[in-house]
Amino acid sequence: MTFSFELLNLRPTLMRFDIWPFVIGYLALYSWWSTLDEEAPVETNPLMEKINKATFQGAEIYNDEVYYESMENIYARLTFIGLVFFHSLTYMSSFWSVQMKSKIRYYSGGNKLSLNNVKNYKFCKIQFVKQQKSYSDIVTIHSDQTNKYWIYFMENKYFYDETKESFIRLKPNVKFNLKNLENHEKLEEYEKNSLLIPMKKFNEVLKEQLMEPFSFFQIFSVSLWLLDESRIYALFTLSMLFVTSCTVVIQRMKTMLTLRQMKLNPQLITVYRKKQWIKISSELLVPGDIVILQTAEQIKPAAKENNNDDEQFLRQQIPFSQHLPPKLFQVETMNVDSYKSVPCDILLLNGQVVVNESMLTGESVPQVKEGINQHQNEQLDIKNKHKSNVIFCGTEIIQLQGNTQYPSHINNDQKQSHCLGLVLRTGFDTAKGKLIKTVFYNNENANVKQTDGLFIVVVLLIFALSASAYVLMNGLQEESRNKNKLFIRCILIVTTVVPPELPMILSIAVNQSLALLQLRKIFCTEPFRIPLAGKVEVLAFDKTGTLTNDTLVFSGIVDNCINRSSKSKSDCSLYCQQILAGCHQLIYADNKLQGDPIELLFFQQNNQWNYQTQQKYAQNKDLGLSLYQQQVFSFKSDLKRMSTVVQVDQKGQRHYRLLVKGAPEALQQLFQEVPDEYEYCYQHYSNLGYRVLCLADREIEQYENQEREELEKNLVFRGFLICESPLKTDTQQWIQKFKSSYFQPIIITGDNLLTAIAVGKQLKLNDNQKTYILDYHDNNYVLIEHGTKNTKVLNNLEKEITKSEGMLCISSSIMEKLIDQNLIKLIIHFSIFARMSPKQKETIVIQFKKQGKGVLMCGDGTNDVGALKKADVGIALVTNQGEEQKEEDEEEEERIANLSFTEQMQQVKKQQEELRKKMSEAKGDKEKMKNIANQHMQQQAAGLFDMGPSYKFGDACIAAPFTSKMSTSIRCVHTILKQGICTLVTTIQTYKIMALQSVLNAYSLSALHMQSLKMSETQMTLMGILGAAYYFCYSSAKPQRNLSKIKPSFSIFEFSFFISLTLQVILHVWSMHYAIHHIAMPNMTELEKEIKNDTEFKPTFLNTTVFLLQLLQQSCIFLFNHPGEPHMQKINVKSKFFKSLFIPLVLCIISAFNYSEMLNSYLELTFPSSEEPSVQLTMLCVFVTITNWLIEKGTKTLKYKKWYGFI
Repeated sequence: MTFSFELLNLRPTLMRFDIWPFVIGYLALYSWWSTLDEEAPVETNPLMEKINKATFQGAEIYNDEVYYESMENIYARLTFIGLVFFHSLTYMSSFWSVQMKSKIRYYSGGNKLSLNNVKNYKFCKIQFVKQQKSYSDIVTIHSDQTNKYWIYFMENKYFYDETKESFIRLKPNVKFNLKNLENHEKLEEYEKNSLLIPMKKFNEVLKEQLMEPFSFFQIFSVSLWLLDESRIYALFTLSMLFVTSCTVVIQRMKTMLTLRQMKLNPQLITVYRKKQWIKISSELLVPGDIVILQTAEQIKPAAKENNNDDEQFLRQQIPFSQHLPPKLFQVETMNVDSYKSVPCDILLLNGQVVVNESMLTGESVPQVKEGINQHQNEQLDIKNKHKSNVIFCGTEIIQLQGNTQYPSHINNDQKQSHCLGLVLRTGFDTAKGKLIKTVFYNNENANVKQTDGLFIVVVLLIFALSASAYVLMNGLQEESRNKNKLFIRCILIVTTVVPPELPMILSIAVNQSLALLQLRKIFCTEPFRIPLAGKVEVLAFDKTGTLTNDTLVFSGIVDNCINRSSKSKSDCSLYCQQILAGCHQLIYADNKLQGDPIELLFFQQNNQWNYQTQQKYAQNKDLGLSLYQQQVFSFKSDLKRMSTVVQVDQKGQRHYRLLVKGAPEALQQLFQEVPDEYEYCYQHYSNLGYRVLCLADREIEQYENQEREELEKNLVFRGFLICESPLKTDTQQWIQKFKSSYFQPIIITGDNLLTAIAVGKQLKLNDNQKTYILDYHDNNYVLIEHGTKNTKVLNNLEKEITKSEGMLCISSSIMEKLIDQNLIKLIIHFSIFARMSPKQKETIVIQFKKQGKGVLMCGDGTNDVGALKKADVGIALVTNQGEEQKEEDEEEEERIANLSFTEQMQQVKKQQEELRKKMSEAKGDKEKMKNIANQHMQQQAAGLFDMGPSYKFGDACIAAPFTSKMSTSIRCVHTILKQGICTLVTTIQTYKIMALQSVLNAYSLSALHMQSLKMSETQMTLMGILGAAYYFCYSSAKPQRNLSKIKPSFSIFEFSFFISLTLQVILHVWSMHYAIHHIAMPNMTELEKEIKNDTEFKPTFLNTTVFLLQLLQQSCIFLFNHPGEPHMQKINVKSKFFKSLFIPLVLCIISAFNYSEMLNSYLELTFPSSEEPSVQLTMLCVFVTITNWLIEKGTKTLKYKKWYGFI
């Protein structure tokens, strides 16, 4: 991530580079043009002959004399056209590129940001580069009377720092020392705590859309077609451009409206300012404020400054909105109660808070947040160590338990008991703000590199320029040629490089995939990652909750390591019962006990013990025993344990105990005495696939709020909790499907290594039955064969790991050694990674990517956030609906995905009728009506104009680019991989089709323009309509139901791609050349040879031949270059796409026979009287069709070593 700054000042209008050079050019051109005269050569021909010749040569008739325009006049006119084009291009480039805008419209002050320079310049160009994306803008430099300077960029504020001579982002300090908490700086300069994205007007967004490079290119092409008298085709292209642009603009505005729905409405909040508590709007909060927290039910809304209806705003902006479908303006109102959410990121200072984070992370289990220990001499770490002390923006507080332990600088003489929080981050710096920015900037302003597309366009441009130059050189040698038309048509040849449909082509494939994913309840915040899913080779899975069920099965408690017999909850020792009853963070919410599944096990079906969350005590009435939690040390992934201090009250006797549970290997180091066969005991159960937790405790003689490190030592072993986390019913099925394809599945888990190995064996991650664990003994790496005592010392680690067979496994401690010795690249050979911290999971993903492997990571929305974000494709499973859906659901989804547009609209209407019926039945019950509405919005199909993604808060989470609410099954991985491969393959094949179309258009136009001919408007419009329809249907292709065993092509830079492209180019160029020079021109009559289409169109056998053959070639290119198997579905013979391709194909062959006079008249075709040319043309059409099919299918067979059908 890098920033660069450049100081700028506006140039005076006349000094802009898009003004003064062209003013000089226009004046020079005018001076030159005014000196030119008409030439009037001597003519002796009769007047009628003069008129015919004048019309042919582009001359004019005055007083019965023919005046031919001089070449200088033609050059001057063309120079004017060129000057206007480059003037427009220069002007438009300032809208396309911030870099060009800074050069054209501004003076540069350089990159040195000294104070004097900043004072003297009013603007700044800022560029932000992150991974493959870049954002840049020119922003205004603001200042005040105190000589402070700042800028705004991407919703953030940057202050000028004189010492660093740079603009530094005004970023809340969230890494301060906890000992200095009382002196934490308050940032008064901060902006309003709001997540509202500014709404652009319709005309502004439309202007931006029409000024896109492709749109400008199309408008320029249209103007040339108008100059060539092709008005109908030009107006058709222009109307298609305008309608498409308006559709995109409306969709962009709807997306922005939906993003605005994610904002937080302000609430009234009590804040400590000027040594007193006052109530203010949450919009006025700044980092450093101390606030009193409230539950969602206690919060009251604050008055809003702007109550304008966004939908009404959209309706007012769009012209003729009263004539457009009402659905176009419908935006679900989903944030009516958003004022009840936490308005910013808050550090909890005291007490305990239970929050619902599902709206952000997807974690369905309520999370317990503890007050921070304000006396620790350490840095605040909100991402890892102190995450359990931070309440994030957008979450809801369910329960509060305050106390009187206020910070010393806050007056609490009245001993009030509240939960206090320190505001850490506000606005777009918060967790929720970052989510909104991710969605917004990935849809609006991201520039993603398109190497393949750029390469194709450059190659085609070279070809088109060569063809254009050839036509120009030959045309200039003919003195009788109309030079105006010649130059215009030469430019038209160049414009064939980019088809008018290209902007639509590149967006449809991705948007179609987004829509299909949404139908399957998979939501994507970064659409550019969908094609990356097609390049994935490694599938990384978290174990618990992803491959295995969240629900655990209690298997027993082992309190004797020697005999290893398991006991029930009631039969185990009292010490074990106390640890399980008192060492947890369970809460009572929604009328039931909730929390970590492993902590719930002890209380499930246990009539002896019960737990009260308000008083935080567990009680066993039979024994007269109560445990009161005094302090909770939450589970830390780096420590691999949690502990609580409890007051034990039994029959009047009271004492304190420390209760600890955690990973067996982590607690082993803290024991006062390690029991015999301790390691063998827990490894025995781990080998069987059980989850094993060690239970330990010790008595505390005197409890005085000691530090965790002081308490967690000299522990006494009490037993092992043995529980089972069974695989989800379909996990094995999907892993085998991935393995049977070309994917490498791996497990990355924080669980025990032996437990992970047992799961890996169940899933058969490796076909070799042997499993090896990498370990380190006596300064040597060794491979230990699992299940035996066979050990092999690795003298050459890199060589032997690479050649080893079987399933390789590694633990976190050994991976750290690999990192220290710069051998981390070897981890790509491992299948199981155990006891990994969130940071180590991230490292594993990064290393696989460095080795050139595309990585998909699938996990939950909490512990795996870093890895999910670093992976090419990160999927967060956030559903809380229990077990996976049935197989029939997939068939139903497949049916929905294949519905036509009309059928989808009928289904939407049916759903709306069902909704009205349910709402009328639930009338009066607000809660039930709300649930029905939410359920309907999840099921709602994509409607009219929904060409892009729609986001609802709660659909996407901050954890990953992809959020799956389809089920808890890893089936969503299969769905995303299929759709990614479909999008990737479609994009690559689109580039091939675009290249073939461009070459064909350039060559056919060159051939016609060489003879001063062209196609009729009817012919051009027909080909334009069919081309647009082909591209639309082609980009909407569906993936195969199952993943192929063959890798797709990741790029166009592949041998088979260029072989297929080259052979097809040769075929179509040769066939066109043969048709022109061996069929059309030898059979043209003398009268036809005299026809020139410089003014009006007159059909000839040459343009008839070119039109029919080009239409056939266009159909062949789309039909035979359809990807089809093995990655996509075959073309359905009943589909509209097949009919739209097959009918023109047959029509061309029939028309070549000269079969129907009416058809000839409609298509403006003409044929010679002899039948032989028609037969030759028909045979050529048949030959091209068969050969094109053989070329594409032959190259595909050579590539895949298998014959695949396409229908």
